[in-house]
Amino acid sequence: QNPQREAREIGLVLAEALNRARVQWIVFDDYHELAADGEADNLITLLRSACICRFVVASRMRPSWATARSSIYGDVDELTREELAMDGAESMQVIGRAGPTEELLIAKAHGWPAVLALVSNLEVASFPGDVLPERLHRYLAEELISSVPAAVREGLETLALLPSEIALQDDHVAASLHEARELGILLPIDEPTLHPLLRDFLLGQLSASDRRIDQAITRCRGSLNWEQAFDLAIRFDRLQVADHLLKEAYRPLARSGRLWTLGDFASRLKAKVPEPFPSMDVIDAEIALRDGDFLLAAKISEVAMEKMAEGDILRSTAALIEAKAKILLGSIDEASAACAVAQVSAVDDRDAGDALYIRSTAEAESGAVDWDTAVRLLRERRTSSPTDYVRYGCSLIQRGRFEQGLREISDVSEYLRALDHVPDPRTRTGFLAEASYVFALKGEYSSAARLTELLAEETEKYNLAFVRPHYHWRLAQIAAATRRFGQASRHLHAVEAHASDTDTVFHDLNARVLRARMTLSLGKPRDALALVEADRDEPTVPSMHAEFLSTRAICLAAVGCADEARDTARRALGLTSSVEILIQTNIAAAITGARNGDATAIHTLARTAREMDVWDPVLCAVRSNPTLAASLAAAPELRPRLERLYTESRDFALARRGGFNTSGASQRLGVLSARENEILGLMAEGFKTADIAHGLFISESTVKVHVRHIFEKLGVRTRAEAVGRLNAL
Repeated sequence: QNPQREAREIGLVLAEALNRARVQWIVFDDYHELAADGEADNLITLLRSACICRFVVASRMRPSWATARSSIYGDVDELTREELAMDGAESMQVIGRAGPTEELLIAKAHGWPAVLALVSNLEVASFPGDVLPERLHRYLAEELISSVPAAVREGLETLALLPSEIALQDDHVAASLHEARELGILLPIDEPTLHPLLRDFLLGQLSASDRRIDQAITRCRGSLNWEQAFDLAIRFDRLQVADHLLKEAYRPLARSGRLWTLGDFASRLKAKVPEPFPSMDVIDAEIALRDGDFLLAAKISEVAMEKMAEGDILRSTAALIEAKAKILLGSIDEASAACAVAQVSAVDDRDAGDALYIRSTAEAESGAVDWDTAVRLLRERRTSSPTDYVRYGCSLIQRGRFEQGLREISDVSEYLRALDHVPDPRTRTGFLAEASYVFALKGEYSSAARLTELLAEETEKYNLAFVRPHYHWRLAQIAAATRRFGQASRHLHAVEAHASDTDTVFHDLNARVLRARMTLSLGKPRDALALVEADRDEPTVPSMHAEFLSTRAICLAAVGCADEARDTARRALGLTSSVEILIQTNIAAAITGARNGDATAIHTLARTAREMDVWDPVLCAVRSNPTLAASLAAAPELRPRLERLYTESRDFALARRGGFNTSGASQRLGVLSARENEILGLMAEGFKTADIAHGLFISESTVKVHVRHIFEKLGVRTRAEAVGRLNAL
């Protein structure tokens, strides 16, 4: 009656029986037969979590539970088809003889053991060293094809032209393929499949003018089998047809994350034409955007639009790529103009929705967005598709960041459920990036960490290079907030490496901001200020530039430069309306107020933090300034929220000083306690005993006791060995 629940019940019973029998291994062959069934896949997922045994799985599809995260953490090891295929030396050993013909056969066999075994039993004549593949094809034809009836050969040619599910719709093809199986030419499996060597030969024998080629392209096109259609168009020099296929295939493939397939199409067509078609430029621009080269993406998309006719179906797409790149380059006005072009050029409702969403994102950064209108339009579209529903949710989060504050943002579970039905990985990662950032700003670090893990999985699954530094920064932000400074630094190294490789201003400033906050939290305001003193002249996203300036304002206030801090804060507020910048400029004023004994700015910070529900910057401030921490802790209306913040951040020492009751002070993180992990992370950053004591508000003797316990638990003798053990984790 309820397959999902019963699958779980069966799984629990089976897991108990397997554990009781002390089964060590379970082997699944042809797992793809199960993977298509949701209940069966759920049952196996439950077994993995409940059983002590290990799995060995052979599958043509990746199981849903084999996530990027499980691979990163070493829970899953994967051997791909490429790794299992025999290399050249192994292939030669199987064949047992060497020569030009054997080398050609090995190249065509792609390392498949069964094909190599067949070749080893053939009496192959020697050909000259410069033998052409066509000669080899003719030889194989004599061995495999020449003796079969004409009807069987025609059926095989149809199978070479069409995917099997389409070819078998013709009764005469199905009958001829049955005979081919009987003759041993096809494997006796449910779905007839040609080896690439045989398919190459059959297609090579067709005349370029054969009408069946164009018919096959049309049928593949109609069934959305883009790969087969494009392969035939390129193989038989239907270049204009290939261009039309690129335009038609772009949206469904790009929106489902198959950008690599589009790139392969474009590169194959590029080798055939002297001048790239605009469709090829659009794909190159999309790939540049995915790889994080925003300047190149903007330039290529502009070139593509110049070459396009007014009614080109990819014109709106090219304009949107330019808009996304210009947003990330900080050219917000140009991004808005490109969005306007995209809206005018939209060929369907989906294009119009894309343009509306990107335009609201761009205008949010410039402060020019009419939120009532933008949210209303997105709300009207929200029932059109899961993508529109998720984008509506993202617009509510953005409105909270740039206008209303974050108090109303508490539960995104309904959008996460819809996310599973959104085909475009960029839309999914965009929502997860925005949501994880907002929950981190709210100081709800456990929720932010879960969303960031999902973001990391999506990024690695689709190799979205431009998203990678964002999730590394978020993981660094969460690690720094929970005082795992060594882990935070490792994630920041990844951000800094990306910024250096791509010369991206955004990520350079972002990394320096977080390093400054970490240094400020450890009671080193002058060192923190040094990290954010040198600004970069190149344009960047306004909210990011404001983040950099407001962090500098906090550092200036911390070292006593009140006037300069106030001027810098004013500049930051002039760039954006985002709530985190409002809080950070209030923090700079509150630090100056705490220094001068003026409680007004502290009260303003307390009120604004409560109204906006932004606490992550406050955490950095109270760590760096004991006077400010004590003043905020003395406000009765703030105490419940501060207690939650200190518990989420595992800052039990700060909680004790404020008189809060937190129950997690003795929680363990692996072998080491929370405090020991914290100190080990600081040791990894090169901090000395006195620095650690100052930053954590404990005595040097207490630090030394913790260090001794760390050495004992890790079985090491020196700090270098302990740090080496940390880096190996």
